[in-house]
Amino acid sequence: MPSAAYRRVAAAAHPDDTLLEAVELTHPDAPAPVRLVNDAQDHTIDGATYTGLRMALVWPDQSEDRRPRARIAVDNVGRVLTQWIEATRGLVGGRIRFIHALASTGAVEASVTMDVAGASVDASTVSIELGFGLSLTDRAVTLRHTPTTSPGLF
Repeated sequence: MPSAAYRRVAAAAHPDDTLLEAVELTHPDAPAPVRLVNDAQDHTIDGATYTGLRMALVWPDQSEDRRPRARIAVDNVGRVLTQWIEATRGLVGGRIRFIHALASTGAVEASVTMDVAGASVDASTVSIELGFGLSLTDRAVTLRHTPTTSPGLF
């Protein structure tokens, strides 16, 4: 959840507007992303339609002693999200983009993208665990210059 300070600043910058919380789920095996907004009605954000569904969003924590983790719990109404998760084998390998957008314009104010660590479905809730996973442990460059790989430099 965004901090109280963030909400205060957002309210001061746009006093007559509502800040929407949305997510965009993508997966290499899925032909199109799933877009959800934490509201009772659908909204258009950056030109794309986001389906209104109630969600409990636990935003990434900022603790320095561990990797940031987040969680989403979505009401399991209808089969669209459940079928999408089954088609992508539990969303493993997928990514989720958290979005803050203004309701009046649909303009994105802030976003962060995280890797899916796993998903579970029961009769009432779809729960998705998120983290930065492998993206933080990937090498920054594909080739390091060492005496073995680049003997002419040493």
